[in-house]
Amino acid sequence: MEFFRDISDATRDLNLPESPQPFAGSTLVMPSVSVGNVGQLTVDLLLETLLQKQQQQQQQQGQGGYSIARAGWLEEPNVLPCAGNDPYSVGGKGGGGKGQSASGSLTTAMEVYHAVPKSDSASSSSADAITVIQQRAPVALGKMEEFSCNLATWAASQAFSRVVVLSGADAQRRQPSQIDGDQFRFLLIDPALPLPSSSPSSSLPEPTPSGSASFNTSLLHSLGWRPLESCDPFGGLPSASSVPAPLAGGPGSSTGERGNEGHMEHEQVEAAMTGEEGEEDPGPLRGGEWGPEQGLKWKAAFLRICIALKDVNIPSIALLVFCSEGDNVPDAFHLAERLTPLLPTSLLGASDPSITELSENMDGMRVDGQSGPTTHWCVPPSWGHLFGPPPDDALYC
Repeated sequence: MEFFRDISDATRDLNLPESPQPFAGSTLVMPSVSVGNVGQLTVDLLLETLLQKQQQQQQQQGQGGYSIARAGWLEEPNVLPCAGNDPYSVGGKGGGGKGQSASGSLTTAMEVYHAVPKSDSASSSSADAITVIQQRAPVALGKMEEFSCNLATWAASQAFSRVVVLSGADAQRRQPSQIDGDQFRFLLIDPALPLPSSSPSSSLPEPTPSGSASFNTSLLHSLGWRPLESCDPFGGLPSASSVPAPLAGGPGSSTGERGNEGHMEHEQVEAAMTGEEGEEDPGPLRGGEWGPEQGLKWKAAFLRICIALKDVNIPSIALLVFCSEGDNVPDAFHLAERLTPLLPTSLLGASDPSITELSENMDGMRVDGQSGPTTHWCVPPSWGHLFGPPPDDALYC
Protein backbone atom coordinates (compact mmCIF):
# COMPACT_ATOMS: atom_id res chain seq x y z
CA MET A 1 0.00 0.00 0.00
CA GLU A 2 1.46 3.33 -1.10
CA PHE A 3 0.28 6.87 -0.38
CA PHE A 4 0.37 9.63 -3.00
CA ARG A 5 -0.10 13.24 -1.91
CA ASP A 6 -2.62 15.62 -3.38
CA ILE A 7 -0.88 18.87 -4.38
CA SER A 8 -3.99 21.03 -4.80
CA ASP A 9 -4.37 24.39 -3.06
CA ALA A 10 -6.87 22.98 -0.56
CA THR A 11 -4.40 20.32 0.52
CA ARG A 12 -1.63 22.87 0.94
CA ASP A 13 -3.88 24.74 3.37
CA LEU A 14 -3.59 21.75 5.70
CA ASN A 15 0.14 22.48 6.11
CA LEU A 16 0.94 18.79 6.20
CA PRO A 17 4.58 18.24 7.10
CA GLU A 18 6.86 16.89 4.39
CA SER A 19 7.94 14.09 6.70
CA PRO A 20 7.19 10.42 5.91
CA GLN A 21 4.55 10.55 8.69
CA PRO A 22 2.25 13.47 7.85
CA PHE A 23 -0.65 11.97 9.86
CA ALA A 24 1.28 10.96 12.99
CA GLY A 25 -0.79 11.00 16.16
CA SER A 26 -4.17 11.39 14.47
CA THR A 27 -7.15 9.02 14.65
CA LEU A 28 -7.81 6.98 11.51
CA VAL A 29 -11.46 6.41 10.54
CA MET A 30 -12.15 3.92 7.75
CA PRO A 31 -14.92 1.66 6.41
CA SER A 32 -14.89 -2.08 5.98
CA VAL A 33 -16.67 -3.14 2.78
CA SER A 34 -19.60 -5.09 4.19
CA VAL A 35 -23.35 -5.63 4.19
CA GLY A 36 -25.15 -2.69 2.60
CA ASN A 37 -21.92 -0.69 2.29
CA VAL A 38 -22.91 0.91 5.60
CA GLY A 39 -19.35 1.85 6.55
CA GLN A 40 -18.76 3.64 3.25
CA LEU A 41 -22.08 5.50 3.47
CA THR A 42 -21.18 6.62 6.99
CA VAL A 43 -17.84 7.96 5.77
CA ASP A 44 -19.72 9.83 3.04
CA LEU A 45 -21.88 11.51 5.69
CA LEU A 46 -18.85 12.44 7.79
CA LEU A 47 -16.85 13.93 4.91
CA GLU A 48 -19.75 15.83 3.33
CA THR A 49 -20.69 17.30 6.72
CA LEU A 50 -17.14 18.42 7.48
CA LEU A 51 -16.66 19.90 4.00
CA GLN A 52 -19.91 21.88 4.21
CA LYS A 53 -19.12 23.12 7.71
CA GLN A 54 -15.72 24.30 6.49
CA GLN A 55 -17.31 26.15 3.58
CA GLN A 56 -19.80 27.83 5.90
CA GLN A 57 -16.98 28.95 8.21
CA GLN A 58 -15.12 30.41 5.24
CA GLN A 59 -18.20 32.34 4.08
CA GLN A 60 -18.75 33.73 7.57
CA GLN A 61 -15.03 34.38 7.99
CA GLY A 62 -15.24 32.74 11.36
CA GLN A 63 -12.24 31.90 13.47
CA GLY A 64 -11.27 28.46 14.68
CA GLY A 65 -12.87 25.33 13.33
CA TYR A 66 -11.21 22.70 11.19
CA SER A 67 -9.41 22.61 7.90
CA ILE A 68 -10.31 19.52 5.88
CA ALA A 69 -9.25 18.44 2.43
CA ARG A 70 -8.31 15.40 0.45
CA ALA A 71 -4.73 14.69 1.42
CA GLY A 72 -4.06 12.11 -1.27
CA TRP A 73 -4.71 8.64 -2.61
CA LEU A 74 -3.80 5.11 -1.60
CA GLU A 75 -2.65 2.60 -4.19
CA GLU A 76 -3.41 -0.94 -3.03
CA PRO A 77 -2.97 -3.88 -5.44
CA ASN A 78 -5.63 -5.94 -3.64
CA VAL A 79 -8.42 -3.38 -4.16
CA LEU A 80 -10.19 -3.38 -7.51
CA PRO A 81 -9.56 -0.19 -9.51
CA CYS A 82 -12.28 2.36 -10.13
CA ALA A 83 -12.54 6.03 -11.07
CA GLY A 84 -15.32 8.58 -11.19
CA ASN A 85 -16.46 12.10 -10.41
CA ASP A 86 -16.09 13.66 -6.97
CA PRO A 87 -19.20 12.56 -5.01
CA TYR A 88 -19.21 15.54 -2.64
CA SER A 89 -20.89 18.89 -3.23
CA VAL A 90 -17.92 20.89 -1.99
CA GLY A 91 -15.11 18.64 -3.15
CA GLY A 92 -11.53 19.11 -2.02
CA LYS A 93 -11.05 22.54 -3.58
CA GLY A 94 -13.84 24.62 -2.10
CA GLY A 95 -16.77 26.06 -4.04
CA GLY A 96 -20.03 24.32 -4.69
CA GLY A 97 -22.66 24.29 -2.03
CA LYS A 98 -25.88 22.69 -0.94
CA GLY A 99 -27.58 20.91 -3.79
CA GLN A 100 -24.89 21.82 -6.31
CA SER A 101 -22.98 19.31 -8.36
CA ALA A 102 -19.58 18.00 -7.40
CA SER A 103 -16.34 19.77 -8.24
CA GLY A 104 -15.40 17.54 -11.16
CA SER A 105 -12.15 16.31 -9.63
CA LEU A 106 -11.22 12.67 -10.14
CA THR A 107 -12.17 10.09 -7.51
CA THR A 108 -10.35 6.77 -7.17
CA ALA A 109 -10.74 3.51 -5.27
CA MET A 110 -9.10 4.62 -2.00
CA GLU A 111 -8.79 8.25 -0.95
CA VAL A 112 -7.41 9.86 2.19
CA TYR A 113 -8.92 12.98 3.77
CA HIS A 114 -7.42 14.85 6.70
CA ALA A 115 -9.02 17.27 9.16
CA VAL A 116 -6.91 19.35 11.51
CA PRO A 117 -7.83 22.21 13.89
CA LYS A 118 -7.04 25.59 12.35
CA SER A 119 -5.39 26.69 15.55
CA ASP A 120 -3.01 23.77 15.17
CA SER A 121 -2.73 23.69 11.39
CA ALA A 122 1.04 23.95 11.55
CA SER A 123 1.17 20.51 13.12
CA SER A 124 -1.02 17.70 11.84
CA SER A 125 0.20 15.40 14.61
CA SER A 126 -2.32 16.88 17.04
CA ALA A 127 -4.44 14.36 18.91
CA ASP A 128 -7.48 16.34 17.73
CA ALA A 129 -6.73 15.67 14.07
CA ILE A 130 -8.50 12.87 12.21
CA THR A 131 -7.60 11.05 9.02
CA VAL A 132 -10.39 9.43 7.00
CA ILE A 133 -10.08 6.72 4.35
CA GLN A 134 -12.91 6.28 1.88
CA GLN A 135 -12.82 2.95 0.04
CA ARG A 136 -15.05 2.89 -3.04
CA ALA A 137 -14.11 -0.50 -4.49
CA PRO A 138 -14.12 -4.01 -3.01
CA VAL A 139 -11.13 -6.15 -2.14
CA ALA A 140 -10.21 -8.67 -4.82
CA LEU A 141 -11.40 -12.24 -4.36
CA GLY A 142 -9.31 -14.10 -1.79
CA LYS A 143 -7.10 -11.09 -0.97
CA MET A 144 -8.66 -9.85 2.27
CA GLU A 145 -5.88 -11.21 4.47
CA GLU A 146 -3.19 -9.58 2.36
CA PHE A 147 -5.15 -6.34 2.21
CA SER A 148 -5.50 -6.25 6.01
CA CYS A 149 -1.77 -6.80 6.49
CA ASN A 150 -0.90 -4.07 3.99
CA LEU A 151 -3.30 -1.66 5.65
CA ALA A 152 -1.90 -2.38 9.12
CA THR A 153 1.66 -1.94 7.87
CA TRP A 154 0.80 1.43 6.34
CA ALA A 155 -1.08 2.52 9.48
CA ALA A 156 1.96 1.63 11.59
CA SER A 157 4.27 3.54 9.24
CA GLN A 158 2.07 6.63 9.69
CA ALA A 159 2.02 6.28 13.50
CA PHE A 160 -1.75 6.60 13.88
CA SER A 161 -2.78 6.71 17.52
CA ARG A 162 -5.87 4.52 17.00
CA VAL A 163 -8.23 3.27 14.28
CA VAL A 164 -12.04 3.27 14.06
CA VAL A 165 -13.48 0.70 11.62
CA LEU A 166 -17.07 1.17 10.41
CA SER A 167 -18.99 -1.85 9.17
CA GLY A 168 -22.34 -3.51 8.67
CA ALA A 169 -23.12 -6.95 10.06
CA ASP A 170 -25.48 -9.45 8.48
CA ALA A 171 -28.84 -9.28 10.27
CA GLN A 172 -29.64 -12.82 9.13
CA ARG A 173 -26.83 -14.15 11.35
CA ARG A 174 -28.15 -12.63 14.56
CA GLN A 175 -28.80 -14.75 17.61
CA PRO A 176 -32.26 -14.57 19.27
CA SER A 177 -30.93 -12.24 21.95
CA GLN A 178 -29.73 -9.81 19.28
CA ILE A 179 -32.99 -9.44 17.36
CA ASP A 180 -34.71 -6.98 19.71
CA GLY A 181 -33.39 -3.64 20.82
CA ASP A 182 -30.56 -1.53 19.51
CA GLN A 183 -28.86 -3.09 16.49
CA PHE A 184 -25.55 -1.34 17.17
CA ARG A 185 -22.57 -3.28 18.53
CA PHE A 186 -18.89 -2.59 18.97
CA LEU A 187 -15.73 -4.64 19.24
CA LEU A 188 -12.68 -3.17 20.99
CA ILE A 189 -9.31 -4.74 20.26
CA ASP A 190 -6.48 -3.02 22.09
CA PRO A 191 -2.92 -4.41 22.27
CA ALA A 192 -2.78 -3.20 25.88
CA LEU A 193 -5.90 -5.18 26.85
CA PRO A 194 -6.82 -8.87 26.70
CA LEU A 195 -8.82 -10.07 23.72
CA PRO A 196 -12.61 -9.91 24.17
CA SER A 197 -14.13 -12.81 26.02
CA SER A 198 -16.09 -15.40 24.05
CA SER A 199 -18.89 -15.27 26.60
CA PRO A 200 -22.21 -13.84 25.42
CA SER A 201 -22.22 -11.69 28.54
CA SER A 202 -18.70 -10.40 28.00
CA SER A 203 -18.32 -6.96 29.49
CA LEU A 204 -16.18 -3.98 28.70
CA PRO A 205 -12.62 -3.81 29.97
CA GLU A 206 -12.03 -1.88 33.14
CA PRO A 207 -12.32 1.86 32.59
CA THR A 208 -9.14 3.61 31.53
CA PRO A 209 -8.42 7.32 31.89
CA SER A 210 -9.14 9.55 28.93
CA GLY A 211 -5.47 10.43 28.69
CA SER A 212 -4.41 6.89 27.82
CA ALA A 213 -3.03 6.12 24.38
CA SER A 214 -5.90 3.77 23.59
CA PHE A 215 -9.66 4.25 23.62
CA ASN A 216 -11.30 5.82 26.65
CA THR A 217 -13.23 2.85 28.00
CA SER A 218 -14.72 5.08 30.69
CA LEU A 219 -16.54 6.84 27.87
CA LEU A 220 -17.69 3.53 26.42
CA HIS A 221 -19.02 2.50 29.83
CA SER A 222 -20.93 5.77 30.17
CA LEU A 223 -22.44 5.44 26.69
CA GLY A 224 -23.89 2.05 27.56
CA TRP A 225 -22.79 0.51 24.28
CA ARG A 226 -23.27 -3.24 23.87
CA PRO A 227 -20.17 -5.25 22.95
CA LEU A 228 -20.46 -7.79 20.15
CA GLU A 229 -21.75 -10.97 21.76
CA SER A 230 -20.77 -14.58 21.25
CA CYS A 231 -21.32 -15.69 17.67
CA ASP A 232 -21.93 -19.41 18.11
CA PRO A 233 -24.84 -20.04 15.71
CA PHE A 234 -25.33 -23.70 16.67
CA GLY A 235 -25.39 -23.92 20.45
CA GLY A 236 -23.86 -27.37 20.27
CA LEU A 237 -21.12 -29.31 18.59
CA PRO A 238 -20.93 -28.30 14.92
CA SER A 239 -19.65 -30.67 12.29
CA ALA A 240 -16.98 -29.77 9.79
CA SER A 241 -19.64 -29.64 7.08
CA SER A 242 -21.71 -27.04 8.93
CA VAL A 243 -19.18 -24.29 9.42
CA PRO A 244 -21.04 -21.04 10.07
CA ALA A 245 -21.45 -18.55 7.26
CA PRO A 246 -19.84 -15.14 7.66
CA LEU A 247 -21.26 -12.59 10.05
CA ALA A 248 -20.26 -9.60 7.97
CA GLY A 249 -20.15 -9.82 4.23
CA GLY A 250 -20.35 -7.81 1.10
CA PRO A 251 -19.12 -7.61 -2.45
CA GLY A 252 -15.42 -8.24 -2.72
CA SER A 253 -14.71 -8.87 0.93
CA SER A 254 -13.81 -12.34 2.11
CA THR A 255 -17.08 -12.39 3.99
CA GLY A 256 -19.28 -12.13 0.95
CA GLU A 257 -17.39 -14.14 -1.64
CA ARG A 258 -18.85 -17.15 -3.34
CA GLY A 259 -17.29 -20.57 -3.42
CA ASN A 260 -14.57 -21.87 -1.14
CA GLU A 261 -13.48 -18.43 -0.02
CA GLY A 262 -16.81 -17.89 1.74
CA HIS A 263 -16.23 -20.93 3.99
CA MET A 264 -13.39 -22.34 6.03
CA GLU A 265 -11.04 -24.60 4.14
CA HIS A 266 -10.92 -28.23 5.36
CA GLU A 267 -7.44 -27.71 6.82
CA GLN A 268 -8.65 -24.67 8.76
CA VAL A 269 -11.56 -26.64 10.17
CA GLU A 270 -9.30 -29.48 11.23
CA ALA A 271 -6.82 -27.06 12.79
CA ALA A 272 -9.59 -25.38 14.74
CA MET A 273 -10.97 -28.71 15.97
CA THR A 274 -7.71 -30.40 16.88
CA GLY A 275 -5.31 -27.55 17.58
CA GLU A 276 -2.53 -26.19 15.41
CA GLU A 277 -0.08 -28.93 16.38
CA GLY A 278 -2.59 -31.72 15.83
CA GLU A 279 -3.10 -32.67 19.47
CA GLU A 280 -6.60 -32.95 20.90
CA ASP A 281 -7.84 -29.59 22.04
CA PRO A 282 -11.35 -28.31 22.83
CA GLY A 283 -10.93 -25.48 20.34
CA PRO A 284 -13.67 -23.11 19.20
CA LEU A 285 -15.36 -25.77 17.05
CA ARG A 286 -15.49 -28.52 19.68
CA GLY A 287 -18.37 -27.25 21.75
CA GLY A 288 -16.67 -24.06 22.88
CA GLU A 289 -18.33 -20.69 22.54
CA TRP A 290 -17.64 -18.63 19.46
CA GLY A 291 -16.20 -15.37 20.64
CA PRO A 292 -15.09 -12.69 18.19
CA GLU A 293 -11.50 -13.97 18.12
CA GLN A 294 -12.40 -17.61 17.47
CA GLY A 295 -15.66 -17.66 15.54
CA LEU A 296 -14.96 -14.77 13.19
CA LYS A 297 -11.24 -15.13 12.64
CA TRP A 298 -11.54 -16.33 9.06
CA LYS A 299 -14.75 -14.52 8.26
CA ALA A 300 -15.45 -10.91 9.12
CA ALA A 301 -13.53 -8.31 7.16
CA PHE A 302 -13.70 -5.82 10.03
CA LEU A 303 -12.17 -8.37 12.40
CA ARG A 304 -9.34 -9.21 10.02
CA ILE A 305 -8.49 -5.52 9.87
CA CYS A 306 -8.60 -5.14 13.67
CA ILE A 307 -6.50 -8.27 14.26
CA ALA A 308 -3.90 -7.05 11.75
CA LEU A 309 -3.79 -3.69 13.55
CA LYS A 310 -3.33 -5.45 16.88
CA ASP A 311 -0.32 -7.27 15.44
CA VAL A 312 1.34 -3.88 14.81
CA ASN A 313 0.31 -2.55 18.27
CA ILE A 314 -2.37 -0.12 17.11
CA PRO A 315 -5.61 -0.10 19.16
CA SER A 316 -8.79 -0.33 17.11
CA ILE A 317 -12.53 -0.37 17.61
CA ALA A 318 -15.09 -1.72 15.15
CA LEU A 319 -18.51 -0.05 15.14
CA LEU A 320 -21.18 -2.33 13.68
CA VAL A 321 -24.86 -2.17 12.77
CA PHE A 322 -26.86 -5.32 12.06
CA CYS A 323 -28.56 -4.75 8.71
CA SER A 324 -29.63 -6.32 5.42
CA GLU A 325 -29.02 -5.32 1.82
CA GLY A 326 -31.45 -2.68 0.57
CA ASP A 327 -31.94 0.95 1.52
CA ASN A 328 -29.14 1.29 4.06
CA VAL A 329 -29.28 5.08 4.40
CA PRO A 330 -30.93 4.86 7.87
CA ASP A 331 -28.22 2.42 8.97
CA ALA A 332 -25.55 4.91 7.88
CA PHE A 333 -27.16 7.67 9.95
CA HIS A 334 -27.39 5.30 12.91
CA LEU A 335 -23.71 4.42 12.67
CA ALA A 336 -22.68 8.05 12.14
CA GLU A 337 -24.42 9.02 15.37
CA ARG A 338 -22.50 6.32 17.24
CA LEU A 339 -19.23 7.47 15.69
CA THR A 340 -19.65 11.03 16.97
CA PRO A 341 -18.55 10.42 20.62
CA LEU A 342 -15.24 8.99 19.40
CA LEU A 343 -14.39 12.12 17.40
CA PRO A 344 -12.87 15.32 18.84
CA THR A 345 -15.63 17.34 20.48
CA SER A 346 -14.83 20.44 18.41
CA LEU A 347 -14.90 18.59 15.08
CA LEU A 348 -18.64 18.52 14.37
CA GLY A 349 -19.73 21.13 16.90
CA ALA A 350 -23.30 21.71 17.97
CA SER A 351 -26.25 21.03 15.73
CA ASP A 352 -26.66 23.76 13.14
CA PRO A 353 -29.90 23.49 11.15
CA SER A 354 -28.74 26.26 8.80
CA ILE A 355 -26.32 23.87 7.12
CA THR A 356 -28.97 21.56 5.68
CA GLU A 357 -32.18 19.84 6.66
CA LEU A 358 -30.70 16.46 7.35
CA SER A 359 -33.70 14.76 8.88
CA GLU A 360 -35.71 15.49 5.74
CA ASN A 361 -33.84 14.44 2.64
CA MET A 362 -34.00 12.08 -0.31
CA ASP A 363 -37.41 13.31 -1.61
CA GLY A 364 -38.73 14.12 1.85
CA MET A 365 -38.13 10.69 3.39
CA ARG A 366 -36.81 10.63 6.94
CA VAL A 367 -33.36 9.15 6.64
CA ASP A 368 -31.93 9.47 10.12
CA GLY A 369 -34.11 6.61 11.38
CA GLN A 370 -33.42 7.62 14.97
CA SER A 371 -35.11 9.87 17.48
CA GLY A 372 -33.28 12.99 18.52
CA PRO A 373 -30.15 12.97 16.33
CA THR A 374 -27.35 14.98 17.93
CA THR A 375 -25.71 16.08 14.68
CA HIS A 376 -27.13 17.54 11.50
CA TRP A 377 -25.50 15.34 8.90
CA CYS A 378 -25.06 16.56 5.35
CA VAL A 379 -26.07 14.24 2.52
CA PRO A 380 -23.72 14.23 -0.50
CA PRO A 381 -25.35 14.86 -3.90
CA SER A 382 -24.12 11.49 -5.16
CA TRP A 383 -26.75 9.84 -2.93
CA GLY A 384 -29.38 11.16 -5.31
CA HIS A 385 -28.32 8.39 -7.69
CA LEU A 386 -28.74 5.53 -5.22
CA PHE A 387 -31.99 4.26 -6.69
CA GLY A 388 -32.09 5.86 -10.13
CA PRO A 389 -34.96 7.94 -11.55
CA PRO A 390 -38.59 7.29 -10.56
CA PRO A 391 -40.74 5.16 -12.88
CA ASP A 392 -42.32 6.84 -15.88
CA ASP A 393 -45.87 8.02 -15.13
CA ALA A 394 -46.92 6.70 -18.53
CA LEU A 395 -46.63 3.18 -17.14
CA TYR A 396 -49.72 3.79 -14.99
CA CYS A 397 -51.93 5.49 -17.58
